[in-house]
Amino acid sequence: MPVLTFSEDEPYAEWAIGVREEARALFVSVQRALVEMASGRGEYEGAIRRCLRILERDPYDEDAHLRLVGTSAAAGHHGEARRYYRLYVKRMEDLSVEPVPYPADRTQGGEGSGTETVGTAEVLET
Repeated sequence: MPVLTFSEDEPYAEWAIGVREEARALFVSVQRALVEMASGRGEYEGAIRRCLRILERDPYDEDAHLRLVGTSAAAGHHGEARRYYRLYVKRMEDLSVEPVPYPADRTQGGEGSGTETVGTAEVLET
């Protein structure tokens, strides 16, 4: 069996691709779980930080964008939520993906309110 050694001079060696992608997927999975836990406890600032960490790794992660927008709005950071939504729209346009409408404040939701849940955010039906 050949011995694989890591060299800082070759961080993108062919053999490391699978290991690197597996580590990235695990990181994102753990961050998503931590977002859910923090959001469930009302710790919105922690959830926001975790969403931003996911987006550092993958700026086109739609779920992370939507959770970031919804969590920011739930935390009362409505200006930031709008700014994050504009960034989300730009990223989706880069991919030729239709973005979902802007999430409404969770406190305005409820049955018969014309909203549906997407990720951790409620989205106005158009």
